[in-house]
Amino acid sequence: MFLNSFFLPVATFFSHGGHWAAEQRDFFFSIGGLKNKNSDLTAENLKLKAELAKLKVTEKENEDLRTQMELAPKENFSYTAALVLGKEISGQRQVLVIDKGSRDNIEKGAAVVIGEGVLIGRITEVFEKSATVQLLIDRESKINVEVLEAETQGIMNGQFGTSAKVEMLPRTEQVNRGDTIISSGLGETLPRGLLVGYIKEVTETSDQLFQEALVSFPEDFKKIKLVLVVKSVNEN
Repeated sequence: MFLNSFFLPVATFFSHGGHWAAEQRDFFFSIGGLKNKNSDLTAENLKLKAELAKLKVTEKENEDLRTQMELAPKENFSYTAALVLGKEISGQRQVLVIDKGSRDNIEKGAAVVIGEGVLIGRITEVFEKSATVQLLIDRESKINVEVLEAETQGIMNGQFGTSAKVEMLPRTEQVNRGDTIISSGLGETLPRGLLVGYIKEVTETSDQLFQEALVSFPEDFKKIKLVLVVKSVNEN
């Protein structure tokens, strides 16, 4: 009887202890399961955020492309819209790389514009799925331009990635700060009438035979993300 009385509390203790251990085990397993579920939910949440970000980027690009196409002059030119994949706006070259190439009928020498027909450069290299745009500020860039108000023409050269200069302007012509510079279309694939920039400063050459003018551009070349490639000039 005494032994039974002694072992009963002990048995009860171990019985309760076993239940407690089982409960603790179930608790920790439950915690582990919650951690796994939480980890899965976190991964799924990150995936959804990434997909949403991609969707927003695509929507923004499509909206910007539509805006570019709406702003572009429609009466004279046809265009192909392109995204800027990369850029080199320092050192020896001042170029953009765009996501359109020969498979999109992009041709070497084609004018590249933004907005309402603002010329930024031209195509110098064409690959199957991409092309290189030489910017107007590239030191190798050289195009024929016209000072609209003075009705005189000159040659615009890039100045080592910092600006551009219009040279060979007749000294007898009245060229003023703020005058508008457009592409002249003379002897080039570039169509006439594209806005290039504005006269920033005018000086005479050392021989006093010509004038030179520094150019102020209406755009920041470093911020260009979308462009339009002029594929053809429509003849009326």
